[in-house]
Amino acid sequence: MAEVASDHQWAVQLKGGVDVEKIAAELGFDNQGQVGSLEQTYVLRLRDSERHSHANIAARLAALRTHPQVTWSEEQVPKSRSRRDF
Repeated sequence: MAEVASDHQWAVQLKGGVDVEKIAAELGFDNQGQVGSLEQTYVLRLRDSERHSHANIAARLAALRTHPQVTWSEEQVPKSRSRRDF
């Protein structure tokens, strides 16, 4: 199976009453919006200017995972789907 390239998007859940725009900007991400009707759950995308090196990406991810207002985060990876032949 071919490896799918990352689009540098993460679903994150924040603690209540937190300003998602402020946290996203602080960490070098852009807020792509809330995930459906899930409260305090958003998709954050790493800014293009922050993707210049693997070390920089790793540092941003570490900051996201350890931020005191982030409850959890998970990278969003496109899944390859195919029909089975019968």
